[in-house]
Amino acid sequence: MVSLEFAKQHINLVELAVNKFGYRVDRRKSSKHYKTLKRDGDVIIVKRNSKNRHWIYFSAVNEDDNGTIIDFIQNRTGDSLGAVRRFIQEYVKEKREGKIKEITDFELEVSSITEHQNAVLREYTRLRDLSRDNYLNEERGISIELSKYDIWEDDKGNVVFGLYGENGELIGLAKYNRNFKQIIGQKGIWSSYTGNREDVKRLNR
Repeated sequence: MVSLEFAKQHINLVELAVNKFGYRVDRRKSSKHYKTLKRDGDVIIVKRNSKNRHWIYFSAVNEDDNGTIIDFIQNRTGDSLGAVRRFIQEYVKEKREGKIKEITDFELEVSSITEHQNAVLREYTRLRDLSRDNYLNEERGISIELSKYDIWEDDKGNVVFGLYGENGELIGLAKYNRNFKQIIGQKGIWSSYTGNREDVKRLNR
């Protein structure tokens, strides 16, 4: 029988969520430190704990929905701990038999993201693409073509820039509108580079 400790540390939660619960990875809002997954209105952020290397997650829409892979399964099935053990055992068997679709095009690094940064990530996942009548276009005369960069819009119509630390991790959000400016989290660097966030550190040296 697979131990719960083994499951927490060695079972890829992103892979399990995609294969068994129908989530998909939102690559535009993911990085080497965390992955954002979506399913039917639910949004979760998956990362690895820097101290014990457990796969952990939290929901961007339900603050009570968070924890390890065990909590993830229980919160979606309502199963007992015994049933979760059997679920995991069967999942590991299916993976060994090659029945699980592997997700191998990213490497999730162990993260030291703080609870404070979790709040930034939670808001970040709720941002939407720029609308045509956005502040930059209407008030500043800046082309809508900027929407292809890492610029977003919140539910109040504020234009939002992601701010990144020296290791490429999202540490803050800068919001702008007419007569309005707000920094959520920490000040950092905004990069107009549109490739993978893993390269932010290299580009901003």
